[in-house]
Amino acid sequence: MDKVRKHAFWHGWKRDVAEYVRECSTCGSGKGHRPWRNGLMQRMPIHELSGPFSLLVVDAVGPLVATPRGNKFILVFADYFTRWVEAFAIPRLDTTTFVETMVNEMI
Repeated sequence: MDKVRKHAFWHGWKRDVAEYVRECSTCGSGKGHRPWRNGLMQRMPIHELSGPFSLLVVDAVGPLVATPRGNKFILVFADYFTRWVEAFAIPRLDTTTFVETMVNEMI
């Protein structure tokens, strides 16, 4: 949208650009399928938690601007039983880094 805004203007341009991108197969192929929509977070139905680490959820944020140590991502762990949350800055978002962080920092 920024490129169009810098070089052209017509009434309804935002709607036209959004429609073009929505109908363009090349534009759509780069986007993953998102069946959900924006909205408020909802509680997940958890029927049985036997104790700490019975349900550990993980999320990642990034890439962000690199820190002086080269970290570009934040790996977030949350224990549903204790509601304890830990976050770790990591340089790469790959399997090796994930496993090393989980084993060395969480277990």
